[in-house]
Amino acid sequence: MTTSLNGHHARANHPVLFPSRKHALMRAGAVPQEQIELDTTYGLPISGQGVFAITTQASGPFRIYLTLNKFSFEAVILDIGRHAVKLIRRHANRHEEVLAERANPVNPEEARVAVETDAVRTYWLSLDTQNFTLVYGKGYVTNQFKMLEYRFTDVPTNPQDFWTSEISKVKLSGGVGAVSSHQTLRYPATYPTPPVIAPFATVTMDQVAKDEGIAITQMPPESQVLYGTVGGPAFQLDTPDFPDFAEAINYSIVTPGCICYEKLAEKFADSPFSKDPHENYLRVTLGHSYGDSPGIPYVLELWPMGNFSPIHNHSDAYAVIKVLHGTIWVQVFAEFSTSWPDAANVEYEFPADGVTWLSPQCFQTHRLKNRGDKTMTATIQPGFPR
Repeated sequence: MTTSLNGHHARANHPVLFPSRKHALMRAGAVPQEQIELDTTYGLPISGQGVFAITTQASGPFRIYLTLNKFSFEAVILDIGRHAVKLIRRHANRHEEVLAERANPVNPEEARVAVETDAVRTYWLSLDTQNFTLVYGKGYVTNQFKMLEYRFTDVPTNPQDFWTSEISKVKLSGGVGAVSSHQTLRYPATYPTPPVIAPFATVTMDQVAKDEGIAITQMPPESQVLYGTVGGPAFQLDTPDFPDFAEAINYSIVTPGCICYEKLAEKFADSPFSKDPHENYLRVTLGHSYGDSPGIPYVLELWPMGNFSPIHNHSDAYAVIKVLHGTIWVQVFAEFSTSWPDAANVEYEFPADGVTWLSPQCFQTHRLKNRGDKTMTATIQPGFPR
């Protein structure tokens, strides 16, 4: 079935839309497609601050606009191009002022900052009026994975008098592609999220000032529960009734014929993926399944000297990892993807009694390694699904 519209025919289920002047200019090549704003508008939870993140396989360059309202021209723009990314201020008269810019690295082994049409990626933009700061990143929304940052200058004493304090809307334009998901977060990603849990009894003012540890009360409720189970000083490998347990495990790992040595050899032989004998460790479940996780939620992991895990994620689970013996090195990655360069990671060292954490938003993808050459490392990892 067709219908007539100004002498032209179109299918009834695909009505003709009269183009705006902006769309007409875009067709004529006067306005780039990535600058044509889409109809969808999102809102920030708090005016003047927050993070907008979008997960998508983009079809081309696109933009994220943070605006004062749905109809305002004044905006902060994240312009994600083919070869570079820009942070832009658009003034009320529509003039666009480039605040900061970064091009893709020359080295192909480094993570690309611009748009990627060959993979699903998470792109995020953080606004922090209190600190007059914009941050762009890819992957998990944490400052560790920022790719571009700008701090406004010539600002008022009171942040509420700055123009970005009224920003409350988010719009998209260009080759956004098929969006897998999006999220708006209340708190900006201006400073790194500490992966180290600072115990209540030992956290210091200096640690808080330098962002060297996160207080237990600042973590998600699920993580607080997990830490409350294993974080105490009595949760140890060596106990009064077996004070040499760690030493016995280490002997079993390095001695042919002992159970840990043989289990490691068996696990490597049965693995269809690993070709490196050092990509191997033991997992020992503890306790019972309580129905709040897929299987038994407590896992004791044993890491021989020089051994490591593959890069993996935890399917949006909450977990904490406490070091019971030795030292573990944790590499956290921007995303879980075979196409994401290994260079896109940050590494942290955790000695005995050190505790790290992960949540659906932070530190989900990692690799653990015992870099030591004197003893095995033992960790305990309780976890809950999302």
